[in-house]
Amino acid sequence: MRMTIRARFDGRAFVPEEPVALPVNQPVTVEAEIRPAACPRDDLGVRNEALMRFLAQPLNGKGIPDWALDREFIYDDRA
Repeated sequence: MRMTIRARFDGRAFVPEEPVALPVNQPVTVEAEIRPAACPRDDLGVRNEALMRFLAQPLNGKGIPDWALDREFIYDDRA
């Protein structure tokens, strides 16, 4: 029987990240595949701060002119 168990190595033993349906002291063979580390939980706050800094920057002439946002622009020959 094969099953996949997500676990972390605490320096001494593999600790499952979720309950495992195996009897206590059941012999198993472990094959490890190293996964990239998960982003820290506060990563969302860091990304939000970076987004706010980006949005606070001036456009320096890179904006879209107001007339380009008009619905009728597709029929306009100013482009």
